[in-house]
Amino acid sequence: MSAFKDLLQQAEALLRQATNGSQGQANDLRQNAQDLLEKVKASSQVLQDEAVGKAKQVGEATQNYVKENPWQAVGIAASLGLLLGALMKKEGDADDKASADPKVIEATPPSTEN
Repeated sequence: MSAFKDLLQQAEALLRQATNGSQGQANDLRQNAQDLLEKVKASSQVLQDEAVGKAKQVGEATQNYVKENPWQAVGIAASLGLLLGALMKKEGDADDKASADPKVIEATPPSTEN
């Protein structure tokens, strides 16, 4: 994360230079900005690769746990399902109560008598 902060600080410095620079410095600043963009792309790719690797490790660990403890895994999944269902039901009840308007007035069509 500190690498991103450093890159952001460099980008801010480039912007400050661009506002104070002359036309001759514009090409240099453009090249510096492109170089900085390449660094950001490389850094983000590294972070993405690390995140994918960690996600795979977690997936493998979960799969191994389920294989070794199938009944516990079923119990955990059922418990989570019940918990999520209860939370969603409470949220749905709160939405229903909030949307219920006790002062609803029914519209009647206009009279067609001549």
